[in-house]
Amino acid sequence: MADNNQLIEHPTFLQHIRFFFEPIDIEHMRARGIDLATYEGVKKNATSIYSQTKSGSMPPEPEGRWSANRVKTFKNWIVDQYPVGVASPKALKALAGLATHDPAARRNVDSLSAAEIERLALAFRTIMERDPAHPQSYFALADIHWFPAPVNCLHHEERYNPWHRIFIDRFEEALQSVPGCEDIKLPYWDVVKVPPSWLFQPPFDGYTLQRDAASQYQAGMKTERFSAQEIHESMKAYKVADLIKDALNAPKFASFTASIEQAHDNGHPSCGPAMSTPDIAAFDPIFWFFHCNWERMWWSWQHRHNAVTLETFRQTLEGSDLDWLDTAPFNELLPFAETASDAIDATNYAYEEPPLPLFSAMARVESGSISADQAFRVLRRSQLSVRVKDIQRLAIPGTFNVHLMADGKSVARQAFFQGTEPGRCPSCVRRKAVSVDLRVNRSAIAGKTLSVGIEVLTRVKDRWIPLTDVGSPTINIRELLAAE
Repeated sequence: MADNNQLIEHPTFLQHIRFFFEPIDIEHMRARGIDLATYEGVKKNATSIYSQTKSGSMPPEPEGRWSANRVKTFKNWIVDQYPVGVASPKALKALAGLATHDPAARRNVDSLSAAEIERLALAFRTIMERDPAHPQSYFALADIHWFPAPVNCLHHEERYNPWHRIFIDRFEEALQSVPGCEDIKLPYWDVVKVPPSWLFQPPFDGYTLQRDAASQYQAGMKTERFSAQEIHESMKAYKVADLIKDALNAPKFASFTASIEQAHDNGHPSCGPAMSTPDIAAFDPIFWFFHCNWERMWWSWQHRHNAVTLETFRQTLEGSDLDWLDTAPFNELLPFAETASDAIDATNYAYEEPPLPLFSAMARVESGSISADQAFRVLRRSQLSVRVKDIQRLAIPGTFNVHLMADGKSVARQAFFQGTEPGRCPSCVRRKAVSVDLRVNRSAIAGKTLSVGIEVLTRVKDRWIPLTDVGSPTINIRELLAAE
């Protein structure tokens, strides 16, 4: 009988091996304490899997048994020392096929007609006018993010994307609760482009607090933001597009999350005063279009890397500590009833267009640390990764920039998004020591005297904090490598 499986001399987990296991295989073996849905689980049990598939004892169903070529391919993966690999470039073609003009999809703000903008304005005005005690009022939804207390939002941890996915869903459901807007979808603003003029017209230009959010954010205060062009220039200065590209091409969820939060953190202060800190960011209407775009980025990454279901998503995870995904209470997304695992499935979402221009042909990301089983190269135009480690964040009142200074001049900066009272945030307290990564060309710093500065963005005076006030952080510098 012909062997319909191609023999692959040098397979990788992400491009080949993970597709060898059917859902029924994963479920059956999980009951025996073996996880075939993750790289770590397959690697740990690889020799046993090879023996059982070679003998034909696994999978137990005759129609599911592996062919000789598949068994040999799996053996080659073991011999090659279990390479992780990268996603197939074919995934880009599939991603391009997701572009749609379906009215049920979340649309680009730039493609809305005047009539669609007016209907969206009706939905926004209606929920803004609701009593703050109404669970689907603008005030009640915005205050979930930070102020008023309790503080719920999750940043700089694994649950960041799942939490915000549910948050965006809840806001969209509130818009749909407005009569005549039952089928409305929250549009996204592609943050690498200039925001449209209608976002700076009522009711999208700002929100006036109906009651106190905190002592410093009192009833009657209206949110403020920069002009459209100032926002765009700041996004470029913070290199948000480059960070998004790194995230979208990252082969593993951990590296995607790290890069996409860097882009997110730089995007917030780029928008202006209200958006610069979590305190009242969600009260600025641009927040919702901004965050719908980050949700689009995660959705796109999931499709690019075939991680749109819970089981396929697991295959992009590293390490064995999955409590944040599977185990209560570590997987909670308070105040929502859903858990992190409930928020993974991306099959029920649709967006007008994936961010194809920001994807590379191959999912490669320059990194300061790669697996020794991968071939790699040092780039001619060498870039360095500078990590400022163990910053005691609770001593910093609000979002801050970490600057790398060369001869006293800033040559790289990265924002870290946090509230003005981080000690009131349970997530911040759990992760009180943080590291911030910056990238810089070697040519920009060679032969120069280097230093690090921390600039608090929420202060008018005394913006620069002595490093001794934040625990005397240390610095690591690594040359970036490109995996082949």
